[in-house]
Amino acid sequence: MPIAVKFLKLKQLPKIKLAKELHDTHVPTFGRFTNESKVITVVINNRNPVDIIRTLAHEMAHYAQGERHQLASGSWHTGSPEENQAHDQAGIMMRQFDKQFPEYLSATPVVSPENFADGKNPGRKGL
Repeated sequence: MPIAVKFLKLKQLPKIKLAKELHDTHVPTFGRFTNESKVITVVINNRNPVDIIRTLAHEMAHYAQGERHQLASGSWHTGSPEENQAHDQAGIMMRQFDKQFPEYLSATPVVSPENFADGKNPGRKGL
């Protein structure tokens, strides 16, 4: 989070929800930023921690775009300028993260407990 806050020049953190999976999306995805509610949802089940963090970085980039009023109704489409920028920025943040925390590259996948409420857990600030 400190890397994203500094790189994206964020004024505050969004609400972050962790989920087993996302069902209510237009396309298969591991994360989502909802501009209206300022909430990021990230799927964590059966994923490597670095992949989870990469998704979080991508959605944080969308959050920053939302703070700057740069999102439009089709911003989530593959190939849109906003989506491409989020991919680029997440890649840069991940290089910094991997340099600072190389041990995460060999971490085992996260497996959610059975009682983990899909997308309904309270958001955690400061992940």
